[in-house]
Amino acid sequence: RGDPIPNEELVDFEKYILGVVYAENGGGPAEAVKVQAIAARSFELVRPTQMGGAANIKLEQQNGQWILQIRNCVEDQVYCDPDRGCSLNSPTTGSNYVTVYSGENTHPYRYKGPLPADSELRKAVADVAGVLALDSDGNVILTPYTSEDQNAWNSMANSGMDYTEIMLSHYGGKVAQ
Repeated sequence: RGDPIPNEELVDFEKYILGVVYAENGGGPAEAVKVQAIAARSFELVRPTQMGGAANIKLEQQNGQWILQIRNCVEDQVYCDPDRGCSLNSPTTGSNYVTVYSGENTHPYRYKGPLPADSELRKAVADVAGVLALDSDGNVILTPYTSEDQNAWNSMANSGMDYTEIMLSHYGGKVAQ
């Protein structure tokens, strides 16, 4: 709905991307995880314009810092704090009304624990930090995805494709930092 989650803090954007990948496709192969990170980053940077300010989704400057206000839900992207883990207010993540809270024991249903500092997931996401999906004019493109897309990325990565090949076959355009 766009309402702030009580006691949630502002999160660095790259940490947010890691948390989205952890929540949504954290068990995938490294090249698919990289695709997820690029898609999540590109999606969130285009989302405020696409939504036109609806649901309080916006990108604005406050005190000299850019703040991206988004929703932590299955309608947008689900974030799980990679350093603290996360918990849910419901036993399933499939509902549009499930809220994911930072901290693995803050709500009745544990979703994920903290991600180890030396995890391969952290390394894969760091490898593509700042990388975006762009159109032929250099504009960031909207990169929506579903679990079916994530499954396809996992399959393509398992067949030997790298993240650039997967991104280009899925979205077209180009991939650039």
